[in-house]
Amino acid sequence: MKTSTLLVIAIAIAAQINPAFASKSNHQKQHDANSSAVPREFARGNFFSDSAAAAVVPSVDKRPGPGDDIGKMLIDPNPTLEQMRLIPSLEEAQRKELNEFFNIYRSDLKAVREQLSEQRKEFKATLATKMASGVAPDPMPKEENDPAISLLIDQIKIRQEHFTEVLKRIVRPAQMEELEQLKRGKVPAYAE
Repeated sequence: MKTSTLLVIAIAIAAQINPAFASKSNHQKQHDANSSAVPREFARGNFFSDSAAAAVVPSVDKRPGPGDDIGKMLIDPNPTLEQMRLIPSLEEAQRKELNEFFNIYRSDLKAVREQLSEQRKEFKATLATKMASGVAPDPMPKEENDPAISLLIDQIKIRQEHFTEVLKRIVRPAQMEELEQLKRGKVPAYAE
């Protein structure tokens, strides 16, 4: 008790003698002023920094997709490349083939998703224009019922199904079972 009281008194005296002791140092103030323009999520030592990114361990969990209706329709049932790399029994030839196929799949999907994004923006802009002019459609149209958007959604689903079929040709069922075991928190016996 006496030690903590003395410590508090010493800090109070130090703050009285040197006001800079109680406040931030000039270097810290300058650093705060310079870093205020940098978003906090990219600050040094954060998850997104280079040193932390290098230490990230792949996860068997997938990131959640968009929460809207179209996003829910387009949830990809296929595992990610990072998940596939976790399968202990994958052979080098399979890994190479998976890498190549995932690159093609990602670039193909990216192009269609960009088209979908543009169509959705166009749909929303058209709807906003109608609403601003006082012509409110009745009933309110849904994005997923728009023919152009619906076509792109179907194209994405077809690509996902094709990807599933090709994935089944590259990876053996026993290896997919290993991934499922990893997702459930079990380590395959031979990988221990």
